Formats: sequence, C-alpha cells, structure tokens
Amino acid sequence: MCTYMFEYVGTINSRKLRNKEVQLRVGNGARVAAVTTGRIELYLPSGLVMELENVYFVPSISRNIISISCLEMNGFSFVIKDNRCSIYKEELYYGSSCMMSDLYMLEMDKPVFNINNK
Repeated sequence: MCTYMFEYVGTINSRKLRNKEVQLRVGNGARVAAVTTGRIELYLPSGLVMELENVYFVPSISRNIISISCLEMNGFSFVIKDNRCSIYKEELYYGSSCMMSDLYMLEMDKPVFNINNK
C-alpha cells in the first residue's frame, strides 16, 4: 500500500483512524500519529487533477509530503533537470516542482491547508 502524508483534512471517502493505528517516525526520531486516512484531489495549475489514495492526515507534521515512488507505482513519470521536477502521466504534463531547501515543492494554484487547525 502506498502512503502519502498531507496537511489537508478535506478528504473524499475518509475514515478516522484508531488511536496509534498508524504512527510515523519523523526526522528527530519521534513517533507521530495519523488521525485520518482517505483520498484527496489536488487541483494543479495545468488544469488537471491529481488523485492521491491512502493519504494520511498527520496534524503534527508541518509540510505536505508526496512519495514520488508511490506516484510512479500509480503511472506517473518524472523528468528532473535544472532543480525542477516535471510530472507526467501517459505523456500528459501534470505539473512541476522546484527545488527549495533540498525538497521539490509542488507548484499549486492555491495553497493546501488544513482549515480545521488554523
């Protein structure tokens, strides 16, 4: 099963997780709990929609994380050049991300936030 972590609670077909059902280890070694899992749709500047399955909502994580390997297993491909990662599926351009602080940041029309925690 692929997993994605995303700071967004507006999932489609979501379900609440039991206490400590899914825990992730973060960079400092601490364990953090996911509270919800489901599917989300990301509306990209290209006009296309990227559907992500098995998304985990983890309130204590401050960045949205998408696994490139999971996207690849779902038919996406990538061209990485000049600190930019372009995303394709079936030769159709979905969008791009630029390198910032050693991470590729997905360019979005609108930022994605968890409005319940703001």
